Amino acid sequence: MVSRKNIILLVAIAVYIVSSGQIIFAQTEENSNNRMNECMNNLSIDNLRLTQEQLGKYMGLLVDSFLCFAIVKDDINQCNKLGPGADFCKEIFNKTYGFYYRLIVNRQVNAAALSGCKGQGCDTFARAFLAGDVAMCDKSPDKSGADRCKALITADANKCGSDSDCRDTVFYIKAVKTSDPRLCDAIISDGFKIACKASLSKNKNTCEECEGFKQFKMINCSK
Repeated sequence: MVSRKNIILLVAIAVYIVSSGQIIFAQTEENSNNRMNECMNNLSIDNLRLTQEQLGKYMGLLVDSFLCFAIVKDDINQCNKLGPGADFCKEIFNKTYGFYYRLIVNRQVNAAALSGCKGQGCDTFARAFLAGDVAMCDKSPDKSGADRCKALITADANKCGSDSDCRDTVFYIKAVKTSDPRLCDAIISDGFKIACKASLSKNKNTCEECEGFKQFKMINCSK
């Protein structure tokens, strides 16, 4: 028969084992949280290098952040880190910052600005844009092209009609001209919107505030 003294001893041992287990679990959980917080703090858009496997899984989450960072760094080659997503990144870079930002800020038609414009008539349009010369738009072979040309030169979205790309570009132009980031929120396209915010902030924190980047950090650092 087990004595009362032995029962008390067994209970004490059981309590000790449970308590020790709880302490170890708490310490393990705390260490895990510390590692996660350290990873979250250290993982930055400028030191992020993706493997091919990661690109396949997370490219969709990170396109906006790398586009943003390319604009912040004034370096379209940052888009190359996206692998297969580089073309889309470069397209939005050129359609916003590469062409219009450089024209508006530098007030001159130069090689840097023209590198962001694809197609015929870029030089002519760029000069008309800086001069506010809407008469040039009437030389367009079709009315929609003329209307878009006038909308962009005058920064009047009402002239865009149903052309959403024209409308987004107009608000990008207005935001850059006035340095007003609130106008970026009127842009519908996610790519144009982050390009607008990056163009005005020129701060990598803008890129790391992208929802996709925050999700990627959470996924990567919780492993």
